[in-house]
Amino acid sequence: MKGEYLRRPLVFLAIILTAISLFLTSHCQKKRNDIKLEINDKEVVINIENKEFYTKVSTRNYFLYFRKLQNDRVKIGDILEFSGTTKSDIINSGEEDEFNFYRYVRSCGKKEAIDVTRCKKVGSNSFYTFVGRVKSFCRDANRFLYREESSILNSLVIGDKSDLDEKILDRFRRAGTSHILAISGLHMDIIFGVAMFLVGNVMKKSRLFIVSALIVFYWMVSGFAISALRAIIMVFVLNFSSLIYKRNDGLSTLALAYLCIVSSNIWAIYNVGLQLSFAACLSAILFTSMIQNYLKSTVISLSISCNILVLPLVVYYFKGTSIVFALGNIFTVPFIGTVMILDLFSLILFKISITLAAIVAFFAKSILILIMWFNTWTGDFSFSYINFRLLGLKFLMIYYIIIFAIVIYVYRKDLRESFNGVQRFYARDHK
Repeated sequence: MKGEYLRRPLVFLAIILTAISLFLTSHCQKKRNDIKLEINDKEVVINIENKEFYTKVSTRNYFLYFRKLQNDRVKIGDILEFSGTTKSDIINSGEEDEFNFYRYVRSCGKKEAIDVTRCKKVGSNSFYTFVGRVKSFCRDANRFLYREESSILNSLVIGDKSDLDEKILDRFRRAGTSHILAISGLHMDIIFGVAMFLVGNVMKKSRLFIVSALIVFYWMVSGFAISALRAIIMVFVLNFSSLIYKRNDGLSTLALAYLCIVSSNIWAIYNVGLQLSFAACLSAILFTSMIQNYLKSTVISLSISCNILVLPLVVYYFKGTSIVFALGNIFTVPFIGTVMILDLFSLILFKISITLAAIVAFFAKSILILIMWFNTWTGDFSFSYINFRLLGLKFLMIYYIIIFAIVIYVYRKDLRESFNGVQRFYARDHK
């Protein structure tokens, strides 16, 4: 079977691409020191993030940084003619654990980050203007329906953290559930479920297109999160596999998603959100079934397995981790889908009947308040969060070497069969 032989080469190709990307990017680091580049360009606004003291505007190629008071004249869909200088903190000092701002910008698919000194609206893009209006409607309707809890709903559903209090974020962080407040594969999976329910069976080509379009549009409204791309590609492959009646292989699909993203932007390997997304999915594929043999619980097994590869990254990047993450995720994650579905339903009803929308919002709000209470309770344990200040890149490498050595040993038979399959396929095609 040709498909069987091609499964593992996708994983091997992903490993090779990672090595090539590391080599190329390590030789492409810009060395500007204190030199600032003058940038003049014209682009469409595709997302806006309001911070406490500034506003970050995303275009196709740039992050534009505005002072807070300038934000009123910039909207999603505007075509801006701007000029400014590259941000001065774009290069780090070369320390291993220091945040490399330039690498972050490139990992998000942008060329530069610019402190804008002059900006003028010269037109608008009708499609992105529509995307912006949908996002504004969702944000404003949630503020009306959910009041104090709207900041969490907007962060959870449309990726808008403008009103999110740092104290609330810290509660979820200490409980090990802060990942639900950032648009990721989890949210895309939930939206896929909603789209499947609305459209029905995706075996037909027209329905496959509709579901895919809805997911991509949601991705645009929620801010083009690169960490969610993994789930989008995997959903496409899953749908296409169902369409042609082929069995879907999780590891192959994950490798394909990785190849698509990194081949289009080699800097994506440095994106923390993308690393966490792929690590969680890979960890679930490799370890859930093994752990479930002992715990006999899918939810607990999935929560523990996902963190096997994720926790070291969390410790490395954020210098700490929650040790009650399993408890927090077991209670929180299953209900998040319900909250998102109810919120989306209330937003649809808001255009029809505010009263009906408020009734649905009441149930979503009640569940959300319970989730907040539980995360506050678990996060308030004195032992719930541990800081790790001395664990660096060496620790990360040693940990993963040990883990993958164990994986290779456990799956040694499958790996041997896959390698033999690759050899047979190569030999057959080169006779």
